[in-house]
Amino acid sequence: MSCFFETKNNNDMYFQLFLKLADKESISESVEVVLETIGEIYDAKRVSIFEFDEDLFVNTYEWCAKDIEPWISKLKNEPIASLDNYYQTFMNKEYIFLPDIEEAKEVCPAGYAVLKIQGIKSWVAMPIHIGTEMLGFIAVADCNCQIDNDGIDLLKTFTNIISLRLKTVKLERNNDFLATHDRLTSVFDQVKLGKDLASIDISKGIGILNADIMGLNDINRSQGAKKGDEVLYFWSSNLKFIFNEYKVYRVCGDKFMVLCEGIDRDVFESKIIEIRTMIMKYDYQISIGSIYGNKEDGLSLEEILKAAEQDLYKNKARYYGGVDIKSGMSRDRRHWNSSSAQKSNIDFIETVQLKNFLMNNYFDM
Repeated sequence: MSCFFETKNNNDMYFQLFLKLADKESISESVEVVLETIGEIYDAKRVSIFEFDEDLFVNTYEWCAKDIEPWISKLKNEPIASLDNYYQTFMNKEYIFLPDIEEAKEVCPAGYAVLKIQGIKSWVAMPIHIGTEMLGFIAVADCNCQIDNDGIDLLKTFTNIISLRLKTVKLERNNDFLATHDRLTSVFDQVKLGKDLASIDISKGIGILNADIMGLNDINRSQGAKKGDEVLYFWSSNLKFIFNEYKVYRVCGDKFMVLCEGIDRDVFESKIIEIRTMIMKYDYQISIGSIYGNKEDGLSLEEILKAAEQDLYKNKARYYGGVDIKSGMSRDRRHWNSSSAQKSNIDFIETVQLKNFLMNNYFDM
């Protein structure tokens, strides 16, 4: 094992690094260049960046020496709690240096377990801060050189270079997100829908779900806009959860669309059953319309979209043509204020009460 500055020329290293960075247009590519440079200078087996996301941390960048298995796809959404007291060390803007990871066995058992599984023998971790914000940390594994104070200072310099790039990437991602997503529900917006429909391929099958939240204006008027926003967020979240592999869009105020490109018919129909089952459980209803099509059906995209819309309108008409079981009132809001409608609703309540009594006491209807 050699000393750090006996193996590399410091001035030449900076010069070569900035030559490489100048050649990269992508910020993400420039981060990878810095990691590669660190790996070569420290003669390491692996250099990784982990970014914090609320109570999780994610391996977002990685450089590996030749014949070293990449781990970036395996270290996703790890709980910050697994860092134990190391997280507080990072918060204090202090680094961690483990010449032998066995030292972490008692201090940080969860972190030790991860390092041990990877076969790492030594580890240096440096927090990545920009101002008061901690973005994550950079970790260098199995350096084949003696790391002294100069080596630590150099790693801090590299970390500062990386921090600016990570912040830029984060801002770019945020701008891209805002440009294509609805700010309230975080699903895709109407502009994104138009772009996706222009390039969609229906030959492998496509499922479309349209969804309208029923009575959103009444909710906003009677319970306030905040309650209406909660309802919008609730149903958009459920749509994202059920159709987790596919795209959900907020088309307008109370209307959403789910676009399932390349989905099998059976899978799509099972998801429709799942959302219908969920709708039955809640007071704030949504009405849905769905259609599945593929090349065997001989339908164009326009015909599939129209069929899904017609199915939605049919179900909305059925919904508003019915009666709310709790109140006994017609859902058709146009007739709520008429005296004849109110009399009809009173009669209906009595009818419902009678039917419920008969059913609950095991009478044949």
